[in-house]
Amino acid sequence: LGHVEKFHLARNEFQGSDGIEFAHEIIQTNKKLTEICFERNPVDRGQDCQRLIDAIQRHPNISTCYLEGFCRGDRNGHDYLLNLLCKEGMRNVDFANCGVNTNGQSALFDII
Repeated sequence: LGHVEKFHLARNEFQGSDGIEFAHEIIQTNKKLTEICFERNPVDRGQDCQRLIDAIQRHPNISTCYLEGFCRGDRNGHDYLLNLLCKEGMRNVDFANCGVNTNGQSALFDII
């Protein structure tokens, strides 16, 4: 491990926290990683969502992430998206179908 620059985990139908565990390990062990895709792998637990977002945010080189359909159910993806957009060097974010609701806040608009 450690030589991957782009890693795509789209549509894997992970069970429980398995997908988050796997993605987290890939992110931690590949310092050259610039792009991560976890699209259409809905995450049920808020702690798992935050764990993946934190790993992406802490990684020194990730500048592109695809997380379409990441948030499941009635979870508001607003804060997760805000964290990604505040990451130094983040250039591309796909956060479609993640239930982002600003609830009248303008933070997203201010960052964009």
